[in-house]
Amino acid sequence: MGFLHFIFQRRKTSELALKQSEEQLRLVLQANYIGTWDWNTLTNEINCSSNCEQLFDLNIGTGKTLKTFINRVHPQDRKSLTKALHRAKKSHQKFQQEYRVVWQDGSIHWIQAIGNFGTDLYRHPNHMLGIVIDITEHKLAEQQIYEQASLLDVTTNAILLQKLDGIITYWNQGAERLYGWTAEEAIGKNIIELLFKEHAPEAEAALNNVLSIGKWQGELHKMTKNTQDVIVDSHWTLVQDAKNQPKYILSIDIDITATKQLELLLLRTQRLDNIGLLAGGIAHDLNNILTPILAISQLLPLTLPSLNQRNQEMLNILETSTKRGRDLVKQILSFARDNDNGERLIVQVRHLLLDIEQISLSTFPKSIEFKKDIADNLWTVNANATQLHQVFMNLAINARDAMPSGGTLSVTASN
Repeated sequence: MGFLHFIFQRRKTSELALKQSEEQLRLVLQANYIGTWDWNTLTNEINCSSNCEQLFDLNIGTGKTLKTFINRVHPQDRKSLTKALHRAKKSHQKFQQEYRVVWQDGSIHWIQAIGNFGTDLYRHPNHMLGIVIDITEHKLAEQQIYEQASLLDVTTNAILLQKLDGIITYWNQGAERLYGWTAEEAIGKNIIELLFKEHAPEAEAALNNVLSIGKWQGELHKMTKNTQDVIVDSHWTLVQDAKNQPKYILSIDIDITATKQLELLLLRTQRLDNIGLLAGGIAHDLNNILTPILAISQLLPLTLPSLNQRNQEMLNILETSTKRGRDLVKQILSFARDNDNGERLIVQVRHLLLDIEQISLSTFPKSIEFKKDIADNLWTVNANATQLHQVFMNLAINARDAMPSGGTLSVTASN
């Protein structure tokens, strides 16, 4: 009797421990919104826990079949779920699927189902045991991350994330468009080696700055995949982990290459305008200097009729040179005068071309021969004289630059 009593007590203790374990497991599953189910593949009947019924918004305690649960699944997910179940049933393999469930109030919830086949007393695999988990919050968070990533890809700016050692961990489509490297090619590479030349002191200074104060902004010269130089307005921000320790550096790069080129062109234009103003001022002063010289060279022969032949020739040379200098001053004034308001007048193109000839003969190398074929009766045009003069001058200069060893510059004009 003592032995039987001992066996009985051990059995009661084991049953109590089993009930306690089952109750603990039930509480854990209930607390974590995990439901259990048992699908009889012969009858299609499903026995499930109350959590499982709640996740599918079903009445608790009533008999349920596979069709009962399938009817709760979102219409767009039913076909794939049914195929996965029948595939698992046919091959007796593990089943796992994510799908949406539509509750009676119209709300949509995401479910993850996991199951595996069990056997009866005769080892026949005729039922599947599994669990269902509510993953709605996870899916919503995943969708939010996807939408945020999509927004990052829509922007034209290059957005990249790098570790403190310079290894790239994120690379959006804007970075692909700007630098030419795809995300697969860039992620895992060192940013200095990928986007900068061998020595990049400006990048090192930016890194030191962002590590010390948490952010940095400035211009950087970087290199694309096809080794072209680009100038970017770069914003660096230090990203910290949950323990407030620096972990990543977020960079946003804006391509300002075209803007910088326009700024350079504007500065060059302003410099040329200033040179034009300076040339105009100098030309006026030279004109004031040359005027009395020319007048004296013309008056001296009249006041000194007894000049010998040699002195007379010297005065002629003085007068000729002074007139030539006066013509050059006139040309400089014509070229430098401010007439860029777009005003159109009746212009003699022949006179402009002859003026270009005089400038070319005076300033171009002697190795360049100037030939012209300009019609005497060339028609007038309605144009801005200064702009047209500049066009002709640019053509002549381009031709000169194309003949560094000398050649022939021909100008032809006809109606």
